[in-house]
Amino acid sequence: MPDSPFMGFSGPLYDQVHKHLRARILAGEWEDWQPLPPEVMLSQELGVSVGTVRKAMEKLMQEKIVVRERGRGTFVRRDSNQRSISTLALRDRDGGVVEAEINLTRHSFDGVSGRVAQLLVPRLGPTATLPVVTFERDWHFGDLVICHETIVARQQAVPDLNKNSEQSGNTLLTKYIEQIRLQAQNVRWDISSRSVLAKTETLGTLRPPTAVLTRYALNTNGEVLEICEHLISLGLYTFEIIQ
Repeated sequence: MPDSPFMGFSGPLYDQVHKHLRARILAGEWEDWQPLPPEVMLSQELGVSVGTVRKAMEKLMQEKIVVRERGRGTFVRRDSNQRSISTLALRDRDGGVVEAEINLTRHSFDGVSGRVAQLLVPRLGPTATLPVVTFERDWHFGDLVICHETIVARQQAVPDLNKNSEQSGNTLLTKYIEQIRLQAQNVRWDISSRSVLAKTETLGTLRPPTAVLTRYALNTNGEVLEICEHLISLGLYTFEIIQ
């Protein structure tokens, strides 16, 4: 494949596929008890053999991240002990889970200052610039954007990403999750009505009223590894934080 998700990784190929799929599951690409694509489809997508995917799946089953049901397929297993950080689920007004399609819209390597920089590194002065990596994703349900997600982390914490900046945003996001998000030991959620990370033009894409949920992923020393902000349209939907 021209843009392999395993460029820059070493070790047995099945182990690389295992880490790649594990990161995507923990990032919420597939909901709890949602079936994963068949092994043949995953092998074609990732450019590896079906046997390699099968060995990776066996390791995920050993870790109790997925469960296989004969004749039905392989499903994401809900087990909070396997989640690196708590996640967000959207629900309709009847309480049903909204299976949103999540698409990466932008990624960049740039700098931030002021409030955002100080949230990541409190000791920084108000005019200091902090190099960051940013990912933005839209959550679609039908033709509507019901949530805009912005992820920001220090570039210093993810040095390998700069070396691979020519790869696609989805590949870089998966590598970021493998390298940083899975290191998180604790999270803190804030709920407000004011966005810190979203651009002005983004606010116009969501139907009001909106709520802003911000998740801070922390390491064992209490340092912020990631800020992830969800800007949610509440006109027809509500949300649940899954611990």
